[in-house]
Amino acid sequence: MSDSWIIVIPEDPEYQPTEHQKLKLLAELANLAPNAEEIVIETDGHHIQFFDCGENFEVVRCPACNAEVSSEMWGDWMSNNYGDGPGFDLSSRELPCCGAIFSLNELTYDMPQGFARFGASAMNCDRTKLTDKETQLLDTAIGDRVRIIYRYI
Repeated sequence: MSDSWIIVIPEDPEYQPTEHQKLKLLAELANLAPNAEEIVIETDGHHIQFFDCGENFEVVRCPACNAEVSSEMWGDWMSNNYGDGPGFDLSSRELPCCGAIFSLNELTYDMPQGFARFGASAMNCDRTKLTDKETQLLDTAIGDRVRIIYRYI
């Protein structure tokens, strides 16, 4: 049987919500996904982690010219960017397609993925994608713009 998650992370990978904001986010997520099997905080908040979309992963693109980033180059960059202490350091690099400089978090992921010290998720919530209005409610709850990731495994 397959599982799916709606994952909410701050757009800023370094952002740390307060405990009160975390509780507001969990409550809002519970309102938006009342049939979820589980709603949890996904990280300890100390290391920048990668929040993937599982089998929904399609391609990675350069935000400047929309060229596809090869899976080999992206994989090497992911491996080389992960450190023992802070998790991912998200240093920027020049992309070979057009010379633009971006970090892993700034690349265009189809489907969305991202990096953060904090995340919350709703598992198997039996609903479609969140609307812009619902996403704005989560922005307000956490105190920062959020990135929504739809993971399917």
